[in-house]
Amino acid sequence: MSQNDIFADTFNGIAVTGNLVRIDLATLVPETGGQNVPPQFETRQRLVMPIDGFLRAFALSEDVMKKMMAAGIVTQRGTQPPQAAATTIAAPAATPAKEAKAGKEAKEGKPSSPNFN
Repeated sequence: MSQNDIFADTFNGIAVTGNLVRIDLATLVPETGGQNVPPQFETRQRLVMPIDGFLRAFALSEDVMKKMMAAGIVTQRGTQPPQAAATTIAAPAATPAKEAKAGKEAKEGKPSSPNFN
């Protein structure tokens, strides 16, 4: 059986529909539109799995995170000096477009969360 590697810089969103979890995989796209425009994440693929598979993956991820923390590869926020902050893995901040989308969906009665938009 051959294995295909899939690269993603981050998850761009996670949605639960019925008994399936859909995870949007995103990559960083180069700046467009001139100077001082921050790079953006663009969803390129989607990973779909049953909830029980997602829970197993989450438990595995937690175990890997604990091992990385024990090895000093990553640190918990608030436990490192300011100059070491660049080595901390953190989720990207919400963008104004995502916040506007979440507000619009809330007004339309659609379920929304700033953590998953």
